[in-house]
Amino acid sequence: MTERILVVDDETGLRRNIICFLERRGHQVVGAGSVHQARNILEQVIVDVMLTDLKLGDGDGIKLVNLVRERGLNTTVLLMTAYASVESVIETFRCGACDYLIKPFSLQKREKR
Repeated sequence: MTERILVVDDETGLRRNIICFLERRGHQVVGAGSVHQARNILEQVIVDVMLTDLKLGDGDGIKLVNLVRERGLNTTVLLMTAYASVESVIETFRCGACDYLIKPFSLQKREKR
């Protein structure tokens, strides 16, 4: 099934790599480099999955997690960060995110053991 995915990261190179990776797997992907851009996209497009960075230039990914929940959107949210802490993990899950990824992470397919 093709999913619509929103990738939010202010690191342009990483955002592009994730988008390319997901598009090659058949997903419809749109990218945003800021909270502001992501909010505009969420107002115009229904997305199935949102992958967002925790720390963005104009805010944080928690704001976007809260926005998705406040609007009652049926969007799976994954948060990624290079600045992991117990507090941010707890806040992420309290807000309704489904997963927490620590950067850097590999986009390579893992073999099942």
